[in-house]
Amino acid sequence: MSAGSLWRAALASLLVLVCSPLLAQQNEGDALLLVAKPALRDPNFARTVVLVNRRSDDSALGIIINRPTRRTMASLFPEHAPSKKVADPLYFGGPSGRSAVFGLIRLKQSPGEGALTLLPNLFLALHVDLVDKLIEQHPTDARFYVGYAGWTPGQLRNEIERGGWYVLEADPDLVFRKDPQTLWEELIRQAQRTTAMLDCCKPAL
Repeated sequence: MSAGSLWRAALASLLVLVCSPLLAQQNEGDALLLVAKPALRDPNFARTVVLVNRRSDDSALGIIINRPTRRTMASLFPEHAPSKKVADPLYFGGPSGRSAVFGLIRLKQSPGEGALTLLPNLFLALHVDLVDKLIEQHPTDARFYVGYAGWTPGQLRNEIERGGWYVLEADPDLVFRKDPQTLWEELIRQAQRTTAMLDCCKPAL
């Protein structure tokens, strides 16, 4: 078996158990940004910015967009030549499914079967063949993530109501920032200013 075939077989075994449930019951195209409030101490989510897609059963799927790792695709699959063309580091996408790799890409139309539409022209690749395609055809345009963030029905809603997250409108330009390490601080300031303005406008009781 060739190195490319070995790579595909390995990645297929990592993704096959997770991609089908993630594609089920999705509300496509209405993703939001979650910004962890300073008081959120969960080590998986402290100081994170999460691009999240809500599902029809009130569960949610998200990708942390501001946690680059020191790993590269080439280091993960050293015998797979196309992986060496991916310049960006691998990102930590979340604590669930850490054995799987996912890809984000901006395109005018869906890249194919196994893609979830997060926003108009922004797609999350969940299927092994599609991740493989992005690596081979869009190595410098796509961004790749290990793991994802998942919430059971009602869990994220409860976390937001308890004050764990700010919720902001999603912007594809933020997803592909070259300096994601500063993103959390910037969005925290933006969210706090917006909250302060809304509080000032509340009618007196």
